[in-house]
Amino acid sequence: MKQTSAGPAPIPLLLNYASSPHPSIVGANDMVGKTIKDVQIGMTPHEHNTCHQSEMLVIEFTDGTKLAIDTGSNIANKCGDVKAKPSDFRVDLQLIWYEPK
Repeated sequence: MKQTSAGPAPIPLLLNYASSPHPSIVGANDMVGKTIKDVQIGMTPHEHNTCHQSEMLVIEFTDGTKLAIDTGSNIANKCGDVKAKPSDFRVDLQLIWYEPK
């Protein structure tokens, strides 16, 4: 959690995302009841200038499943738009579950 001089930053108010037509993070509900074994953090590779580099984390649970949390954005769609405003850009979380072998 980000620290401020007054202590931890407050948790922001969440909007009702379940009503979104593109609920990319609803898979997060599958974490309920699981126990975390390990967390890895790092950066995604920056490949061929087709995608921006971003932070990523992988959560490993004691049942062997892993959840990768990466960011996605629409920046590639807006690169050629010289009239783009900050409100034109979107960033979302992408959840990718990996089942144990």
